[in-house]
Amino acid sequence: MPLPTGSYALPLGIPQESNPGCLTQASQYSAWSCKMTFAPLVLTINDTVVGDQTFQVASMNSGPSVPNKSILYGLQSPVLEMKPMELVLDLDYKAYGPAYHFSARYDKLVILPPDELNLGAGLTKRQDEKYRQRFQVKPGDYPWFCYWNSTYVEGYIYSEDNSTAASFTSFPTQWPTPTPSSADTSRSAAVTVAAAATATTSSSTLSASTQPAAVAVTPSSVPMDVVVPISGRDTSSDASSAPRMPPYPRIVKVEERRLPNSPQPYCQQMLLLDNGDIRPAPSPNDSPIRIWLQESDPTYQEYFAAQSAGALTPDSKSKRQSSPSIQRRSDPPDACHCQWMFK
Repeated sequence: MPLPTGSYALPLGIPQESNPGCLTQASQYSAWSCKMTFAPLVLTINDTVVGDQTFQVASMNSGPSVPNKSILYGLQSPVLEMKPMELVLDLDYKAYGPAYHFSARYDKLVILPPDELNLGAGLTKRQDEKYRQRFQVKPGDYPWFCYWNSTYVEGYIYSEDNSTAASFTSFPTQWPTPTPSSADTSRSAAVTVAAAATATTSSSTLSASTQPAAVAVTPSSVPMDVVVPISGRDTSSDASSAPRMPPYPRIVKVEERRLPNSPQPYCQQMLLLDNGDIRPAPSPNDSPIRIWLQESDPTYQEYFAAQSAGALTPDSKSKRQSSPSIQRRSDPPDACHCQWMFK
């Protein structure tokens, strides 16, 4: 069956799987985060006509605006342009039946409080507690912006499985804001992103008639110093008037992985100014305060070997938990991997 079309909320929430294994130094593990910000993604499914055939395409974008157009700590929402989908059988959840699959590369960004990744400067206990209690970057903060350029992301939408959560949940397309006062200011930020190669990849999933093959990567050039705005849409001051966005009615799984030959990730310390601008943190020699992350990714052969050797582990939360056909694949232990499921 074709998928429902339109734009829907996709609140991924807490990840089912989170593994920073590709990092060789334990002190850098926090840089690979699967903790999404609280604003749900927006998943859009459209029909497109090519010749005499109709295909479905998917895109993901940042979710509803956040209060005061703020910058939030955590994994920033992936932004994917329209991607074609193909019908596959997800080897992780065979019992869910046919799934529409899409994949892409995107520049993953994780924003960390300064106490989660520092150069041994040694924040005081009071400063540590202040940052741990925050979800939002405040003026005067020195957050770390961790860039994982060309991260592989893929999604599965199970065509025959309705989401239980979608039947009783809906999310505002706008977050209500309090009545503005003289102390309130609207903030937006621009982030200078060091560009890296982006690529499209073929899926490593199995369709009904194909066997796994190595992922083909075709890099393309991206101009240096791309400026990416981080801002929210205008919000409504009337909470009762905020329209509601329904969640996607099918079960959805989203995964992220680091694949071989990816650009080396790094974290750069930034400073949020009182006027809302985000700038590189000042340093004595005027050079960026940057930490190059030590990444070592499994080879494609190791990925496929781990997938084919996956153990039989039923999903305890699934209504099909008694089915012996649920066979989970496994990533190598030294892989960086995130997985979210909206059921």
